[in-house]
Amino acid sequence: MLERIGKRIYYLMGEERTDRPCLYYIHGDNKNLVVDAGNSKIEYPDLSEIQVVTADIVLEEDMCLELGGIEARLLMRDSTHSRDALFIHVPEERALIIGDADCEDHYDGGGKHDKKKLEELIAFFQTFDVDYYLVGHDQPQTVEEEKEFLEEALTKLEMTSR
Repeated sequence: MLERIGKRIYYLMGEERTDRPCLYYIHGDNKNLVVDAGNSKIEYPDLSEIQVVTADIVLEEDMCLELGGIEARLLMRDSTHSRDALFIHVPEERALIIGDADCEDHYDGGGKHDKKKLEELIAFFQTFDVDYYLVGHDQPQTVEEEKEFLEEALTKLEMTSR
C-alpha cells in the first residue's frame, strides 16, 4: 500500500525477503515520476531473466523535470555504493531520494564504505535543505537519522584504520 510523505510524494515499501527496493511516486499537476530506489540481485537469481531495454532518455548531465507545481532535480554523482548514483531532489517537498547511495560498496569496495567517498557524500548531503532522505530499502529517514547513520559509518572506518 502506498504511504504518503508530504503533499506530493508517496512510497511503496520494499520487500525484505527479496531485497526489493522502495518505489517512490512524485505527483505533479501535469506529469508524475516513479522512482525505483535501488537494486535487488536476490529478486532475480538468474540474471539472464532480466531483459534490459534502452532508455528513452539518457542523462549526460544534471536535469530538472518540471512536473507541474513541483520539480524533480536529477543529480548524477559518485557515491559510496556505486559510481553511477542518481539523486533526486524535490525542493517543494524538502526531500532527497538517495536510493542505495549511502550503502557500502559491493561492486568495487568489498562490501565496505570508502572513507573519502563517505566524507564527500556527507558534504554533498549538507548542501540540501531537506527534512527527509528517501532511501533504497528502508523507511524514509529524517535528516538526524541519516546524519547519525553516516557518522557511525565514518566512525567505524576511522576506528578500523588505526
